[in-house]
Amino acid sequence: MALLTSVVKIERHSHIFSPEDVLRQIIEKIVLPNMTMRTADEELFEDDPLDYIRRDLEGSDSDTRRRSASDFVRGLMEYFEKSVTLIVNDYINHYLSEYSKNPTQNWRAKDTALFLFSAIAIKSSTATGGVTSTNILVDVCQFWTGNAQQEFTERKSHPVLQADYIRYIHVFRNQLTTEQLRGALPTLVAQLLSPEFVVYTYAAVTLERILLLKRENVHVFTKSDLTPLLQGLLGSLFQRIEKDPAPEKLAENDFLMRCTPSMDSVDDRYDEGYDGES
Repeated sequence: MALLTSVVKIERHSHIFSPEDVLRQIIEKIVLPNMTMRTADEELFEDDPLDYIRRDLEGSDSDTRRRSASDFVRGLMEYFEKSVTLIVNDYINHYLSEYSKNPTQNWRAKDTALFLFSAIAIKSSTATGGVTSTNILVDVCQFWTGNAQQEFTERKSHPVLQADYIRYIHVFRNQLTTEQLRGALPTLVAQLLSPEFVVYTYAAVTLERILLLKRENVHVFTKSDLTPLLQGLLGSLFQRIEKDPAPEKLAENDFLMRCTPSMDSVDDRYDEGYDGES
């Protein structure tokens, strides 16, 4: 996969991949099988969630098939952005349609659609700053509103999809509107109490990042946004951290610990009139 990615980025070889039917076959035969969640991924989600998280959010999956497939798609888009975007969009719509027919049974189709969208939407990103540039041919905000926001808020979908939705916020936090981020905040706080390790950890990581997010040098979340949620946020974090006092358990999930210091920056935003009850 890495070899193919290198080849498609070489201009003198671009004519090999330029026909639309060739691009479609490449995406169908190579990208889709490697982008789809497999049984091994589900087992990792359930049995080794820390490894699942580190591969997905911390980028230690650079050699895994899903990340390699995403890189391959972006390699193809270097010279064929419009064609690849249109072809992949067709498959995204197909998977979303399959999911809508039976959300309980076909949740993997939605998972694939979300990963495919990320593959064509992201042009550049950094580990700490999130996505810095997106494909102008797709609408990140509209996709969230139309395909994720309601299910995320209702929290009735499969745990893997709930993790995917939180991951979407984490990845596209710079692109989602302030209103969308504010709308997601109460659900993120509520997800800290999810029984799923991956879900509540993703929530903690995302909260850490978006609570520090600034636009035009002003924090996205204001005192009025945070006051009703702060007590529940801190309470949920410490409840998770102190659930098992054994040292190995306290050290097991450092993502929760990282989220807690970000509350200091929240406290700094409150004026002298804040009663401090939280």
